Amino acid sequence: MKISRLANSVGHIDDDLITAATKSRNNKRSYWVKWVSIAACFCLIITAAIIMIPYISSSDNNNGLTQSSDSMSYAMAINGFLYEPLSIPETFYEKYPELKNITERITTGYRYRISAEDIGEYIEIVPALETAHLPEGKAYHWSAYPNLDSIIIVEREGMYSFFVSEGYIFPSESIDNSSSILAKHKLPESAVNFEVEDSALIITDKSVIAEICAIISNKEHDADHSYRNRIWEAWRNEKGDVGVSFDGTDFSYSNPQIHEEFAHFFAENIRSIIVNTENGFEIILRVDLKYNYILINNKTFNLTQSDSDQLSILINIK
Repeated sequence: MKISRLANSVGHIDDDLITAATKSRNNKRSYWVKWVSIAACFCLIITAAIIMIPYISSSDNNNGLTQSSDSMSYAMAINGFLYEPLSIPETFYEKYPELKNITERITTGYRYRISAEDIGEYIEIVPALETAHLPEGKAYHWSAYPNLDSIIIVEREGMYSFFVSEGYIFPSESIDNSSSILAKHKLPESAVNFEVEDSALIITDKSVIAEICAIISNKEHDADHSYRNRIWEAWRNEKGDVGVSFDGTDFSYSNPQIHEEFAHFFAENIRSIIVNTENGFEIILRVDLKYNYILINNKTFNLTQSDSDQLSILINIK
């Protein structure tokens, strides 16, 4: 599994560990390459600006308005979900084929040709966001996909934007137990399949999905960071008592090289299970069956050895 994808989902394990794990091992570039790159970027910026001017100055009256740059720059909470602006519609054409019919590539962004037929069930008022200079608006389901909560349309003063989401927002106090997460996502009932990353295994058998959910349910959040202690002890057993120290909460390192090496050691056994649900969400479960823990929604839950052994068999992770 690529460390870069791991970094996007692991969350609060240890930011500096993941940052170190994603750094390239080859940062040495020649002096002239750096300055040639800077000059090329400068020329590109000037060219793009010249091309964009006529589009920025032109008006738009085609039953849909160009997204403003502000609306492209933030995520927002609606009805318990965290949504982000859909800035690259092409990446969703396979999942939402109707999207292709109402988007048009233009220099300044994406134009959404929203009609009355596109607006589905009303969700709620989206509050104004002063930091993004955005007014109050209304959120709707997209009528083409009325059963999908993972994509919505937001209307603000005649401007329409699509927003997509991959999961719920959980207040920290509500996820001390893994069962609350499964209940919020309506798992296992809502699961279409479980996809084991870095393997050809896609689990569609409802009984197997239910068994996996049963294993990871009723686990307490590891607020004491015992999983970190397990990894630290494993590092000491393998590498010796030099280079990394642990105060019960955070790690510290004797030098950057040790930091990067420990980051890879920390992450090398983590595997991903991608849960696809009926309402269009993609939930990422991170499991480490060597050190017996699972990460869900940036929270760590301890597994027993028996849990890890069962999961290993069910998802074919050796």
